[in-house]
Amino acid sequence: MKNLFVVLAAIGCASTAGSVSAQTTSSATPTFSKDVAPIFYKNCTVCHRPGEVAPMSLLTYGDARPWARSIATQVAKGTMPPWHADPAHGQFLNDRSLSTVEKDTIAKWVAAGAPEGNPADLPAQPTYASGWQIGQPDAVFALGEDYPVPANGTIEYKYFEVPTNFTEDKWIQSFEVRPGTPSVVHHVIVYSRSPRRPQPTAEQRPQSQGQGPRRGAPFTFAANMDVSEGDAVVSAKRAPNNDRPAPEGGMDSFVGGFAPGQGVRVFQPGTAVRLPAGSTLIFQMHYTATGTATTDRSKIGMVFAKEPPKQEVIVAALINGNFTLPAGAPATRVDAEMTNGHDDLESHAAHARPRAPVGDSGDLP
Repeated sequence: MKNLFVVLAAIGCASTAGSVSAQTTSSATPTFSKDVAPIFYKNCTVCHRPGEVAPMSLLTYGDARPWARSIATQVAKGTMPPWHADPAHGQFLNDRSLSTVEKDTIAKWVAAGAPEGNPADLPAQPTYASGWQIGQPDAVFALGEDYPVPANGTIEYKYFEVPTNFTEDKWIQSFEVRPGTPSVVHHVIVYSRSPRRPQPTAEQRPQSQGQGPRRGAPFTFAANMDVSEGDAVVSAKRAPNNDRPAPEGGMDSFVGGFAPGQGVRVFQPGTAVRLPAGSTLIFQMHYTATGTATTDRSKIGMVFAKEPPKQEVIVAALINGNFTLPAGAPATRVDAEMTNGHDDLESHAAHARPRAPVGDSGDLP
């Protein structure tokens, strides 16, 4: 079977507050109702609405007006809405970047005092599905508890194991990850682990003697990292006092994920992701404290293909964990590669933390 390879990533949202003094509106001045709201509805309110991860809503004039100066600043800097793809290469169905005209409209609106305009000009607010966007799922798996999320502090990644109890392989045609309390969920990644013999504990595993990197597709691991052989994904260091640490048995394959603005994936006709019989789902939960204690019970819904696909979609992470960042160096290049044989690359997504610019990717003969 010819395979399709997919790599996914996540992006967050942020902004800061400010104030703008009111000014007189002229006929040529952009207004919220007529000019700015359509931009927000198209590009921003998927995150900037009640109950989502963004710090404020932009659905109404009353919501947006106190943040006008901050909005102009973030738009001018290019940090909002978050979109990092190079406009010189390719077109994207989910492109939320602003055009030059849209940026100018927002800048002129704020410079004029952020007027509301005629409420009759306001378009209808976008509607967001209250139910499953993928339709009624064939299976739904949720965390086994309402997990308490504290009001303050840094929260370590939490891992929850959920058995599927499937007696036969399933083929995932589409998935949707739904956070239970979106305001505290930074991201969710759902992995599957196939049934296999018990893995040795950290104490039972032989210790690396600095023999160099150990390779295990699709990762390259640095020497002395705490990694089970054969595991595709596992934490290199288990945080102390974490009540839901990464499982000793590791995690095999990506199943689905959520980050603000994305959480649904429908694969092309004739393609699907395999979920082996007897698999255990592992939810990696990244929570963010918001100042108010709450609980969360996130879940994933899946729609299965009616028959095995013509092509299996394999989601692989391309990571090089064996590198050193020299002190004081303005930039350090880190390379990673993978050989896929005769497979097709279905999509690619790069993910880098704030210290790292997202690099280039390409196909080599």
